[in-house]
Amino acid sequence: MVDQIYADSTPRPAAGSFLHVT
Repeated sequence: MVDQIYADSTPRPAAGSFLHVT
């Protein structure tokens, strides 16, 4: 679940989604 934390930490939630998709 690091992706969720990363997305939350980053100002752009899109980046988190991309990482999760990949």
